[in-house]
Parts: sequence; structure tokens; C-alpha cells
Amino acid sequence: MKHVRQLAAGMLMVWMLCILSSCQLKSQEELFDQYLTDVFKESVVSDSITLHFMLKDPEAYGIDRIEPTLGSISLEADGEESASESLKILKKFKYSQLSEEQKMCYSILEAYLTVEQMAEGMEYYVEICSPGQGIQAQLPTLLAEYKFYVEEDIQDYVALLHDTKRYFQEVIAFEQEKSEQGLFMADFSLDEVIQGCQDFVDAGEDNVLLATFRERLDAFDGLSGEQKAIYEEQNVEAVAVVVSAYETFMEEMEKLRGTGVNDGGLCNFDRGQEYYEYLVASGTGSSKSVDEIANALQKRLIAESQSMYEYLMMDESILDLADHPPYDTDDPATMLEELKERIAEDFPAIPEVHYEVKEVAESLQGSTSPAFYLIPAIDNAAENVIYINPSEEYAHMDLFPTIAHEGYPGHLYQNVYYNSTNPPLFRHLLSFLGYSEGWANYVEGLSYEYFGFENEALVEILKCNSYINIQLSALLDIGIHYYGWDLEDLQDYLSQFGIEDEDDVRDTFEYIVGNPSAYLSYAVGGMEILELRENAENELGDAFSLKDFHKAILDAGPAPFSIVEEFVDAYIEQAAA
Repeated sequence: MKHVRQLAAGMLMVWMLCILSSCQLKSQEELFDQYLTDVFKESVVSDSITLHFMLKDPEAYGIDRIEPTLGSISLEADGEESASESLKILKKFKYSQLSEEQKMCYSILEAYLTVEQMAEGMEYYVEICSPGQGIQAQLPTLLAEYKFYVEEDIQDYVALLHDTKRYFQEVIAFEQEKSEQGLFMADFSLDEVIQGCQDFVDAGEDNVLLATFRERLDAFDGLSGEQKAIYEEQNVEAVAVVVSAYETFMEEMEKLRGTGVNDGGLCNFDRGQEYYEYLVASGTGSSKSVDEIANALQKRLIAESQSMYEYLMMDESILDLADHPPYDTDDPATMLEELKERIAEDFPAIPEVHYEVKEVAESLQGSTSPAFYLIPAIDNAAENVIYINPSEEYAHMDLFPTIAHEGYPGHLYQNVYYNSTNPPLFRHLLSFLGYSEGWANYVEGLSYEYFGFENEALVEILKCNSYINIQLSALLDIGIHYYGWDLEDLQDYLSQFGIEDEDDVRDTFEYIVGNPSAYLSYAVGGMEILELRENAENELGDAFSLKDFHKAILDAGPAPFSIVEEFVDAYIEQAAA
């Protein structure tokens, strides 16, 4: 399951010839449009999950249904060309002859491929089975959210469940090769991976793929009771295949126990520091080096901490209030509706959409993040789902800012706004987590202003605390994976913040080791947006409009921050005129 592919080998040759020869009879704009269309079509048919989650009705876009498949893990299986070779194709187009929208697509793709070049030759440094975000953790939720639009979708879904056996064999082979190359995960990460799989297997009759299938089938019109019964039976058999695939996966992964040679950060591998630089560039969209990011985060952490301290000194009793903020509701749907109304003054309006707030199934809670938003299909953008994980592990987290992060004015809001601009299909392919998670982190901090608290100091303390937590987490990530901090180094650093519980510190260390760069997109992306805002405020003074600034960020859409900055600069120039 891949969200983005490079150009296939055959397609590479076609485009090289096309651009250089007879196709020059067409304009560069026509050629480039066709190129982006071909890239989009080639990418979305790489597997059924990508195609189905990207498009509700592929045939309306000239894309035929494909044989049900979860895709391939093999590096050689699909004839993909490298980022370098894809970049060669892109640079054959004459940038000056493209439309403004095409120039932006060109610049975004060029930036994306340039970063992807950094990882060439380090394919087995990728951890496809990380404890928190690995294939084994995400697949059940993706399958549970596989929507049935037409009857063929039901048939494809059942076939996909059967395909897990083949697919997990490729996953196992990939992990075995990582082991051979001395790149396998630490045993404590393996423990987390296996435990997550065991929870899924142990669910039995409560398996999320059984319950959600019945719900989707009951909601599907046009089938007789007999037909539904047949599909129900087929699903039970198919889920047994999935469970068996997970059991085999656990058995084979267990055989690799002890083959991991690194219980610390990526920098302890031969090219680990180099690979981490790629992860940071890819995950943040920032042009800053890792050293520059670390310095900038450290400065912000100090400033936020100082600001928080000053507010606490004004009224020390407010600390108790900050530990238990007086939110006026604990119902997620009510929170979303309240936020929709309260953000109107500072954020552009978006179309009305339908959304659901669901709880993560019990069998998946241990291997799932606190909350997440599922991006809807391009042609079904009005249907949105937010998942909340009710696990005791996250009981300490405030729900209201989480809802703001995932819903309004976070991911859901940003995605709906972006779709309303009718961007080229190609733009939906490229994931820029620094932009999307940075936006969500930025507005999560801002959201404390919209909760109806009358105490301004409380708002500022909660906002500072929100940014401090993610900035500190990102600095720990960099310290472990780039500077080589071990457990003792981490203990020394955290002791400065009064964090000294050995179990908590060890858990933090092991999580970061198993999930490198997990915090960077949030922290660095949010920091980049804050820097853009601060610059705009300094340039414009009283002419600064928070709503117009947000519009500039949103109009840019997912992109590297060098491109987002151009939109903010244009806003500043217009507002200053």
C-alpha cells in the first residue's frame, strides 16, 4: 500500500521520447497536464486500498477497476524508477512555458523528488512495521473503513482479506532482509509489534473486521437477506485468513528476535544519521538542517517555558485549574459544533460536511494513536471520520484540544477547505506531513482561545504547555536519533524538566527508538507556521489579519514550507499596499 509512486519504467521511457520528439507538436501545458494525469493514474492503481480511499468512482476519472490487491512490498516488483530518474523527466519540461498552476505543481514535485533522492540506496532503513505506525497496526483500521459504494466493492473487500496472506509474506521477507543487513528493530520494539498483533488476534468474535463488516453490509441497499448471508459467511472465512496471516507474521518476527544490533537511535547505524536527515526533510517540509531545527526548537522551548512561568507567578493557584480545565462539555460532537462557531472570526468559511466520531475498537487500542482523522475520497469529500482512542493509556489527555487538532480547525477543516479550492488531482498524491500535522499542531495550541475560558492566564498557560510538550518530544527525537543520546543521556536531559521517573523515561526512550521522527512533523511544521505568522505580524503591524493569514496558509495547500512562504509573502505584499 503506497500513497505515492515514482514513474514506472515503461512510462519513464515513453515520456522521455514524448517530450524530446514528435510530442513537441503539443504545447508544454498540454504535455505537462497529460504527464500529471498519467502520474496520478499510475500511482492510484498500485493497490486497491490506495485506489478505493482516493476515489469513490474511479471510472469517472477514466480509471478501470483493478484486480483486488494490497500491493507489493518488494523493491523490484513493480518496475518503479528512482526519484533521480523521475526528476530527469520533470526537468525536460520547459518551466517558463507552463501555466501558473502548473508551475506550482512542478515546483512541488521537484521539491518532493529532491528530498526522495536523499533516501536512495537506504531502502532497508525504512521500518514498515514500526510499533505505532506500521503496516500491521494500520491495516485493520483501513480495512474496517473500506466503504461499500457498489456490490463489487464488497467482493473486492473479501478478496483483499484473502490477499493478506500473500502480502504479509512480503512484509516478512522485507523484515528478514533488514535482519540480514543488520537493520532489524530492537527487541523492545518487537515486543510492542507482537503485542499489538496479539491483541488483534485475541479479539476472536469481537474482531473489528467482523463487526464493521456487518454494519457496512446492513447499511448497503439492494441486497436480499440471502445475498447478505452469503457475503457474511465469506467474510468470516476471509477474516480467518487475516488472523492466520497475523499469527504467521508474529511467528516469523519472533524468529528474528535478537538479530537487531542497535538498541538506540538511527545514528548508530552506518548511514543512520544520513537516513534521519532524510526523514526530517521528508517529514517536516522545512529547508532547515537538523542542527538548525534543534536550535530553533530549543529557543522556542525556552521562550514558551519562560512565558508559562511568568503567568504562573501571577497566580500560582491557576496550576490546579490548568490540570483540570473547565471545559463546558465532554461530548465530541458538541465540541466540534462549538468549535465550528467559535473559529468563524479567525478562519475562512468552508462548505458544510458530514462527519462521524468513532471509537477505536478495543483490540486495536494498544497499537493505535490517541486520535486520527481519515482523509475521505476526492469525490466523496463531504464524508469525514474522526477516530478517538478511549484507551486508559490516553486517559490523561484533554479531549477538547484533540478534537480541535483532528476536526475544527484542524485536519478535517483544512482538508475540506483544500478540496473546496478544486486542486489538480496530482496534488492529492503527495503527502506533506509537515504542512498537515504542522497546521493541526498550530491550531491545537490556538484552540485554547476558543474554549470559552474567561481566565486569560489559563488560556496562555495551556497554549504554552501544548507547544512545550511537542517541542520537547521533537528535541528528544533529534537527541536520540541524530546526536546519539542513550538512556542515561535522556535521563539527564529530562531531569532538567523535573521528569525523573525511571519507568517513564525508559518508556519514552523505547517509543522514540521504535518510531523515529514521529514528532517532527508536528513540532517543526507548527514552528514553521508560527514563524510565518510572526514575520507577517512584524511586517504588517495593525494591518495584520489573522483570518487572512490563515487563508494564505490554507490556499497554499500541502506543500514544502518554501512554497507556503510564497503565499504568505503575497498576502503581506497585498495587505501592505
